[in-house]
Amino acid sequence: MNAKFIKLGLITTLVASLSQAEELKIDPFVGVEYGYSKSDYKYKGNTLYLASDEDISSTSRTIKIGAFIENDHRVYVNGDNLYIGANYDYIYYNENNLKLLAGGGIGYVNVDNDSRSSTKGIGLNISLGILYSVHSHVDLEMGYRYAIITPDTKASGYTIETSNTHNIFAGINYNF
Repeated sequence: MNAKFIKLGLITTLVASLSQAEELKIDPFVGVEYGYSKSDYKYKGNTLYLASDEDISSTSRTIKIGAFIENDHRVYVNGDNLYIGANYDYIYYNENNLKLLAGGGIGYVNVDNDSRSSTKGIGLNISLGILYSVHSHVDLEMGYRYAIITPDTKASGYTIETSNTHNIFAGINYNF
């Protein structure tokens, strides 16, 4: 009985949200982003041939699809071959073609390094960034993202614990 009321409540909320969406100013965009990441790892278990702590650097290329809502909010999904996520940014300054934003996101991580190790689970992030409009349809973007990956990587004979990941990124967005 309670499940029916919950489903009815969710459907009612969705219908009400869609009816109000006609009144909102929604501007869709797509973008690409290139980033550099540094992650802190700690090895536990049989690590005879591994350092106990290690920093690992990597680069990423990400695709973003989303929308600006009422010039103060941005929502988007992003992903690459290792991660897919949903993000929200609050735009707290929007003047003279410059936008400053802060946000966060949640996503799913799926990394299979080789037959010996894999990481699967939830990733959380917070970010700060700058958007600069070079044209009414084109924004340049740069920023910093701090991420936490909740699962530990399981490998043959040891576990790799990720404590945090720092990411700097730059990208370009096309606004419709």
